[in-house]
Amino acid sequence: GNYNLSLVREESEQLSLSRRIPIKCTILEGKHVGENDNKGNIVELSNKSASVIFTQSIEQLANLKINLDNVDEALASKVLYAKVIECQDESLNQWLIRFTAVPPEIKSYFLAHLQYSMDI
Repeated sequence: GNYNLSLVREESEQLSLSRRIPIKCTILEGKHVGENDNKGNIVELSNKSASVIFTQSIEQLANLKINLDNVDEALASKVLYAKVIECQDESLNQWLIRFTAVPPEIKSYFLAHLQYSMDI
């Protein structure tokens, strides 16, 4: 534009996880929660995004409401939100998602997984 300004794009590299993080998610349709639940596993993770292998098909640009699966009840009740960005591997149904809202408890859980994967 007139002022020769641009936003810096911050991309943090995703790290392959040594242990997958199981999730349950629901597609948000407008301001309403959809009825179809989808399960998946986070296989790569960064501060702002993740690669997820879903058990059912999903559409690009879908908004997701996500809960962690196979964790204690307090953590499972926390909700994070994400947007489906792009397909990374069609044969695996693996998609890149970008987080839009992550509670601090889930951030800490993710950081522990990232730290564990870096230590191995």
